[in-house]
Amino acid sequence: MKRPRVDTSRSSGADGDSSSGSAVKRSITIRRDVDASIRHAIGDGQYSAFINDAAILALQTQAITEWLTKFEAQSGEITDEELNLAHERLRDGVSAKKASGVL
Repeated sequence: MKRPRVDTSRSSGADGDSSSGSAVKRSITIRRDVDASIRHAIGDGQYSAFINDAAILALQTQAITEWLTKFEAQSGEITDEELNLAHERLRDGVSAKKASGVL
């Protein structure tokens, strides 16, 4: 079964309603320590938006992991050298954008 597409733009309103569709009310169970940490970090007013954004990040992570698994199955495992080179390029690009005032 193909997974439904999710808008992962993380643009939630104050009530957690995404700009790309209507919200669905759900009842969830969260560990007390996690709940306390969320409330400490963001207070009560943005709880739904925080949980919505966390779910979007989890879906993004899952999609990237699935893509990477397929990529490595076809092309071979990514080496430490390739990862280091990619990290250097990313760092250099971010530094250049910061220097130019873009970030």
